[in-house]
Amino acid sequence: MMSELPACVMIFKGNGLPGWGANRTGRTWLGWCGLVLLGVLQVVAADPVVPAAVPERTGREIYETCLLCHSTREMQRGPILDGLPDWYVAHQLRKFKKGIRGGVPENRAAALMVPVMDTLKNDEEIQRVADYIAELPPQPHLLVIRGDKKLGKTIYTRCIPCHGLSAEGNRAVKAPPLSLLEDWYLLDQLRKFQRGWRGTHAEDMEGRLMGLGVKVMPVKDLRDVVRYIAEDLPKVPPLQPKQPPHPSPSQ
Repeated sequence: MMSELPACVMIFKGNGLPGWGANRTGRTWLGWCGLVLLGVLQVVAADPVVPAAVPERTGREIYETCLLCHSTREMQRGPILDGLPDWYVAHQLRKFKKGIRGGVPENRAAALMVPVMDTLKNDEEIQRVADYIAELPPQPHLLVIRGDKKLGKTIYTRCIPCHGLSAEGNRAVKAPPLSLLEDWYLLDQLRKFQRGWRGTHAEDMEGRLMGLGVKVMPVKDLRDVVRYIAEDLPKVPPLQPKQPPHPSPSQ
């Protein structure tokens, strides 16, 4: 019979606590059990277990995960981002986050950004990494696109209203500073605007304007204007290709 009693009752009986006896009703030991449970609940409520806070990632920590594609090596799948203004970087990241960019299967490089956006937990992390990128010094790069920069200068006059006289960009119309972008990336994006691989989403207003602006331009014009931007308007002087050492007269 004793083995079937509640554990708290067995404890009270063993310790000879008041309220236990043959002439007591079942209500007595139920009352003692209630008091014990109430005390335990009060202790738990007074000292709750608080999970350890997860520290926020810095902009640098976030950006380090991007360097697999966006490092300073030439011809990576993604462009070098160092020095781009925070407003432009954050705006483009939000486009990827919302599905405004990256939804065209033919644009494989942009499609790769879609799963990456899952690693950015919230808008604060987007702004944090954008701020960090903006603080980095712009990186020089090699010129790899051939074109006639004299003709490109004439063609660029149609770009000035949005991108500025020196390709410095315009935040008001969300136009990026072209003077910071690599020439191969500029040509690649212009071709994607032409093909409808970028700038076709209904919510991408500035992208749609770009698509209309370059849709009928010959590829040669695109190369010429890219060469002019990259050679005459760069924020940082372009790198010179390394030349093999000249053989000595004795060789």
